[in-house]
Amino acid sequence: MNFYRYYFLPVILIFFFISSGIKGQAEYVPLDHPVYNFLKEMKVRGMVRNLHYDFPNLTRREVIEKINFLWDNRASLSATEKSIVEKYRIEFDYSYCDSLRLNYGFFEGQNSIPERFAAIFSDNIKYLYSERNESVNLFFEGVGNYTHGQKFSPEMNNAEIYDIGIRFRGAVLDKFGFAFRMSKGLVSGSRGYAPEIDRALNYSTKFLINQENINNYDITTGYIKYYDTPAEDMEVDFLIGREKTKFGLGYHSRLSFSGEGPYMDLVKFRFRYGIFNFYSFHATTVGELHKGIEDNYTKHFASNRFKLSWPGLFDIGMGQTIVYSGRGIEIGYMNPLIFYKFLEIAMQDRDNGTFFLDFQSDFIPDFEFQLTYFLDETINVNKPNHFSNKSAFQAGFLWMRPFSLDDMMLNFEYTYLRPYVYSHRIPGNTYSAYGIILGHPIGPNAREVYLNAAYNLNSRIRAEIEYVGVTSGENLYDSEGNIIFNAGGDIQYSQEKTDGSPEEAYFLDGEKIDNHTFSLKIKTELIRELYIDFILSYNILKNHLHDTVENTTYSVIKFHFGY
Repeated sequence: MNFYRYYFLPVILIFFFISSGIKGQAEYVPLDHPVYNFLKEMKVRGMVRNLHYDFPNLTRREVIEKINFLWDNRASLSATEKSIVEKYRIEFDYSYCDSLRLNYGFFEGQNSIPERFAAIFSDNIKYLYSERNESVNLFFEGVGNYTHGQKFSPEMNNAEIYDIGIRFRGAVLDKFGFAFRMSKGLVSGSRGYAPEIDRALNYSTKFLINQENINNYDITTGYIKYYDTPAEDMEVDFLIGREKTKFGLGYHSRLSFSGEGPYMDLVKFRFRYGIFNFYSFHATTVGELHKGIEDNYTKHFASNRFKLSWPGLFDIGMGQTIVYSGRGIEIGYMNPLIFYKFLEIAMQDRDNGTFFLDFQSDFIPDFEFQLTYFLDETINVNKPNHFSNKSAFQAGFLWMRPFSLDDMMLNFEYTYLRPYVYSHRIPGNTYSAYGIILGHPIGPNAREVYLNAAYNLNSRIRAEIEYVGVTSGENLYDSEGNIIFNAGGDIQYSQEKTDGSPEEAYFLDGEKIDNHTFSLKIKTELIRELYIDFILSYNILKNHLHDTVENTTYSVIKFHFGY
């Protein structure tokens, strides 16, 4: 009850008493939509301003504004970029799409049944049913995914993952956005291989417990939000619901919240005015899944971030997160304007606090670089290799039109995590959900080199060549699975939790493993809102301790549709 009394009800009151402004589509565009990558690349080109990649969720209205701005300045775009902008104008701008008569509702109009099914394969903007007028935009859509993964070596293996469901989204009274999705899925083929293809299976209770003796899973997300621009150059955004969360900077992945973990239930606040940007959220999730229900527990994340953004120059920001469990919601952590670490110490130093600083350039045409320093808990300056120095560093760049080649992009990133990052002496306070790291997925005591080259062949086909090289220092275990040396490579084993662990923690100590992956990726929008992704990868896994090398070749093909 405290949650609703102290946080939710004030937010609802704010919803109703803030004055109305301009019209807009207040619901978010899903974070996996390719428009985010395109707008990011246009931002590096210097064609888009006020794109905040550190907290990337955009409303459909924001996307429309940026796409229309690109269209108005299309003289500086390549032919392919112009085609992409035109494609997104049709998809996101209702009035423009209506003028071209490219909207189609399956349960609307007087068409015959065969004509309705034939329209599924048209290039229109498709949905099941809609209601649109000056006050309301409502859309009912069917969504689905099909993924086939095939491992060719060292042994043949395959798995298929498929789901289908409904999505209900829209906006009411210009300010209130909402979205709801419910899907049901099945897995066939290798049960062990399937989570390697789709990481989401690692945090699906249905799939993990397999209680129904059928490999199935479900997906449910939903939120209600308020978005307004009450003054010029000012934005206010409130949300309560279950959503995918990305937080902080990072090209391949992020040190703070990568977005590759489970959906979290959260209350979120965003405020922007001029160069000032502030984000805050309080989220709940769960710990690792246990067979005994009484051993499962809820954990909480409180995060905020302050950033100064000078368009055309650079952004500089700082953020913090507190992880706590074993009790109800702490009112103190629901205060967005406070320094969490000092508050955590004042509340008897029980929780896990992280802090990060980052920088992103914006002053070199077609080139962007960014830096992040991440600190988990405290730092011991006098002993740089002390286990308590749980820190991480990331640097990278994004280069558009390298060597004056239109429609091409080069991306590089280096990530370094010291031992024990994301761990905590209280197991429930690890930086994870379902036992899966919510920060960078390589985990502690590891480094990653990421290199990607992408080329837009046209507005519908994008090809990428990618290299990911990870070197990690893993803990050592005996034949019965008992830990015999803690190298700080597993977030479930903090230094304090393992008897006899040395106070000095050296980078890449323990069982050293190199993991090199080379990939070819092709993303195609076959017809509008029907995407096909193809990935062909070759992996080299080398264990230095045992002097073994394993080569793996695999492919993944994925279909995604929205109707």
